[in-house]
Amino acid sequence: MGRRDCVRPASEGQTLIGLLAVIVIISIMAVVFLKPGGDGRNKGKSMPTQVKERAQGVECKNNLNQLRQAIMMMTQTDEAKPKSLREISGIPESMFSCPVGGQPYQYDPSTGQVRCVCPGHERY
Repeated sequence: MGRRDCVRPASEGQTLIGLLAVIVIISIMAVVFLKPGGDGRNKGKSMPTQVKERAQGVECKNNLNQLRQAIMMMTQTDEAKPKSLREISGIPESMFSCPVGGQPYQYDPSTGQVRCVCPGHERY
Protein backbone atom coordinates (compact mmCIF):
# COMPACT_ATOMS: atom_id res chain seq x y z
CA MET A 1 0.00 0.00 0.00
CA GLY A 2 1.57 3.13 -1.17
CA ARG A 3 0.55 6.70 -0.87
CA ARG A 4 -1.45 6.47 -4.08
CA ASP A 5 -3.95 4.08 -2.51
CA CYS A 6 -4.91 6.61 0.21
CA VAL A 7 -5.64 9.52 -2.11
CA ARG A 8 -8.91 9.19 -3.92
CA PRO A 9 -9.76 11.43 -6.90
CA ALA A 10 -13.06 13.30 -6.65
CA SER A 11 -15.78 11.60 -8.56
CA GLU A 12 -17.94 13.45 -11.03
CA GLY A 13 -21.01 12.91 -8.84
CA GLN A 14 -19.51 14.85 -5.97
CA THR A 15 -18.56 17.72 -8.26
CA LEU A 16 -22.08 17.90 -9.70
CA ILE A 17 -23.64 17.90 -6.22
CA GLY A 18 -21.32 20.71 -5.12
CA LEU A 19 -22.16 22.74 -8.22
CA LEU A 20 -25.89 22.29 -7.65
CA ALA A 21 -25.55 23.31 -4.00
CA VAL A 22 -23.74 26.51 -5.01
CA ILE A 23 -26.42 27.32 -7.61
CA VAL A 24 -29.19 26.81 -5.06
CA ILE A 25 -27.46 29.02 -2.47
CA ILE A 26 -26.87 31.80 -5.00
CA SER A 27 -30.48 31.57 -6.17
CA ILE A 28 -31.79 31.87 -2.62
CA MET A 29 -29.55 34.86 -1.97
CA ALA A 30 -30.71 36.56 -5.18
CA VAL A 31 -34.37 36.04 -4.27
CA VAL A 32 -33.86 37.44 -0.76
CA PHE A 33 -31.79 40.39 -1.98
CA LEU A 34 -33.90 41.39 -5.00
CA LYS A 35 -37.40 40.70 -3.69
CA PRO A 36 -39.66 43.69 -3.11
CA GLY A 37 -39.82 44.98 0.46
CA GLY A 38 -42.62 43.52 2.54
CA ASP A 39 -43.14 46.33 5.01
CA GLY A 40 -45.42 49.25 4.26
CA ARG A 41 -42.63 51.82 4.04
CA ASN A 42 -40.84 50.40 1.02
CA LYS A 43 -43.93 49.82 -1.14
CA GLY A 44 -42.56 46.93 -3.16
CA LYS A 45 -39.10 48.37 -3.86
CA SER A 46 -36.15 46.05 -4.18
CA MET A 47 -33.14 46.31 -1.88
CA PRO A 48 -30.87 48.02 -4.48
CA THR A 49 -33.59 50.59 -5.18
CA GLN A 50 -33.98 51.32 -1.48
CA VAL A 51 -30.22 51.77 -1.06
CA LYS A 52 -30.04 54.10 -4.06
CA GLU A 53 -32.91 56.24 -2.74
CA ARG A 54 -31.30 56.48 0.68
CA ALA A 55 -28.03 57.62 -0.90
CA GLN A 56 -29.86 60.24 -2.94
CA GLY A 57 -31.64 61.38 0.23
CA VAL A 58 -28.26 61.90 1.88
CA GLU A 59 -27.14 63.90 -1.16
CA CYS A 60 -30.29 66.04 -0.93
CA LYS A 61 -29.69 66.69 2.77
CA ASN A 62 -26.08 67.62 2.02
CA ASN A 63 -27.14 70.03 -0.76
CA LEU A 64 -29.58 71.77 1.58
CA ASN A 65 -26.97 72.06 4.33
CA GLN A 66 -24.43 73.54 1.90
CA LEU A 67 -26.96 76.08 0.61
CA ARG A 68 -28.00 77.05 4.16
CA GLN A 69 -24.37 77.53 5.19
CA ALA A 70 -23.67 79.68 2.13
CA ILE A 71 -26.71 81.87 2.90
CA MET A 72 -25.65 82.15 6.54
CA MET A 73 -22.13 83.16 5.51
CA MET A 74 -23.52 85.83 3.18
CA THR A 75 -25.67 87.32 5.94
CA GLN A 76 -22.84 87.23 8.50
CA THR A 77 -20.52 89.18 6.22
CA ASP A 78 -23.02 92.07 6.13
CA GLU A 79 -24.32 91.14 2.73
CA ALA A 80 -28.05 91.01 2.10
CA LYS A 81 -29.76 87.67 1.79
CA PRO A 82 -29.79 86.53 -1.82
CA LYS A 83 -33.00 87.12 -3.77
CA SER A 84 -32.64 83.67 -5.32
CA LEU A 85 -30.40 80.67 -4.85
CA ARG A 86 -28.66 81.40 -8.15
CA GLU A 87 -27.14 84.54 -6.60
CA ILE A 88 -24.98 82.42 -4.30
CA SER A 89 -21.52 82.31 -5.84
CA GLY A 90 -19.41 79.17 -5.93
CA ILE A 91 -22.31 76.70 -5.83
CA PRO A 92 -22.57 74.25 -8.74
CA GLU A 93 -25.78 74.22 -10.74
CA SER A 94 -26.51 70.61 -9.75
CA MET A 95 -26.96 71.62 -6.10
CA PHE A 96 -29.99 73.81 -6.76
CA SER A 97 -32.37 70.88 -7.22
CA CYS A 98 -33.17 67.61 -5.47
CA PRO A 99 -31.26 64.59 -6.85
CA VAL A 100 -34.27 62.33 -6.22
CA GLY A 101 -37.15 64.27 -7.77
CA GLY A 102 -35.19 66.76 -9.85
CA GLN A 103 -37.39 69.61 -8.61
CA PRO A 104 -35.66 72.87 -7.68
CA TYR A 105 -35.38 73.68 -3.99
CA GLN A 106 -37.81 76.27 -2.67
CA TYR A 107 -36.21 79.37 -1.23
CA ASP A 108 -37.86 82.15 0.78
CA PRO A 109 -35.68 85.27 0.48
CA SER A 110 -37.42 87.04 3.38
CA THR A 111 -36.44 84.33 5.88
CA GLY A 112 -33.46 82.78 4.07
CA GLN A 113 -35.00 79.31 4.42
CA VAL A 114 -34.33 76.59 1.83
CA ARG A 115 -36.40 73.41 1.67
CA CYS A 116 -37.02 70.41 -0.54
CA VAL A 117 -40.48 69.68 -1.93
CA CYS A 118 -39.76 66.04 -2.68
CA PRO A 119 -41.97 63.66 -0.61
CA GLY A 120 -40.07 62.40 2.42
CA HIS A 121 -37.55 65.23 2.33
CA GLU A 122 -39.69 67.78 4.18
CA ARG A 123 -37.83 67.12 7.43
CA TYR A 124 -34.44 67.93 5.87
